[in-house]
Amino acid sequence: MFFRRNEAGFSLVELAVVLAIISILIALLVPEMTKQADRTKEKRAKAEVTLMKSVIDSYFVEHGTYPKDVSNDINDTASIKSVLVKNGIDWGRLEDPWGNGFKYDTNDTTYSEYAVYSAGPPGSTKGCVLATNSAVTQTDGEEPDKKGTLVAVTSK
Repeated sequence: MFFRRNEAGFSLVELAVVLAIISILIALLVPEMTKQADRTKEKRAKAEVTLMKSVIDSYFVEHGTYPKDVSNDINDTASIKSVLVKNGIDWGRLEDPWGNGFKYDTNDTTYSEYAVYSAGPPGSTKGCVLATNSAVTQTDGEEPDKKGTLVAVTSK
């Protein structure tokens, strides 16, 4: 009398092979998904800096000077906070995608140049998202105020 085995199901080796394949696929996909999240944050920071640049440039067209960076005083109609709040941007609570405040600076006496920027991800060498009179760019790794030229007012 021969007993016949019922071989329904998978063997341990087959299950191990399937798990190994799934693990390899996950190992390949997770870093790409993380990079995509970082790119999304960078795009959001660029969009927010671009919006602030538009408001600041509009202020320049009306007044012939850029907003002051000496304080975050809402009562000073020429301060960056007052100008942005007047245009619907809450500078007092505004954070970049990494939870830091945006920074704004102008040259000291003439207010003829400005920089508004996000410092970028903490510990990153990618640099910050920066808007000036002329462009919105991403710098090479250092915040402008760390280069010794700017001392900025922070939004938080």
